[in-house]
Amino acid sequence: MFKAEFVLPGETGKQIVVAETAQEVVKKMINERGFPDYFIDLPDIERWFSDDKHYRYIRMLYTIQRGPNRMTEYTSF
Repeated sequence: MFKAEFVLPGETGKQIVVAETAQEVVKKMINERGFPDYFIDLPDIERWFSDDKHYRYIRMLYTIQRGPNRMTEYTSF
């Protein structure tokens, strides 16, 4: 499972997209939500998630996460 959290340029409010692969998440961001494709480097995203040590890809306008949310000291029940 992959989850993207993003903000459209010039707007406020965060949007979330969930899909089975990173490619599907990116397609949904662009085609269904109108996120500009020139901000996304899909080969870099795929390279980032090619090993198991990375679970979050962070950029200025969007974050793509692999797997469920992880508990941190800021997460509460």
